[in-house]
Amino acid sequence: MGYQNEQTIFALSTGLGRAAIAVMRVSGAGSQALLARLCGRLPAPRRAALRRIWANAATQDNLLDEALVLWFPGPNSYTGEDGFELHLHAGPAIIKAVAEALVAGGHALLNPVNLHGEPLPMAVWI
Repeated sequence: MGYQNEQTIFALSTGLGRAAIAVMRVSGAGSQALLARLCGRLPAPRRAALRRIWANAATQDNLLDEALVLWFPGPNSYTGEDGFELHLHAGPAIIKAVAEALVAGGHALLNPVNLHGEPLPMAVWI
């Protein structure tokens, strides 16, 4: 039995220090629609695929990054619900832009703590 959440949440699962890659994890019932909004077609389940990440893929408005994307449909995921990962370039401007795209229109809520219950520093960026 997995964790079920009414809201779609996301968190940066890598640190904010200098790095080449930043991993953003998203989980919740709205994950599939949100991923489609960001990159158009979904990758095959549990397979990494290179995708362009847009503020809105339908209009191809505002290209944010080109990243590896992984789609984890529930119930066969860590939480038991739909989720995905974005393996982004780790520049602060890219992380901030993708985070803003995730919260745009109320599609996702920032999870203010990491898996260990520690405050998530990225929360101050939004």
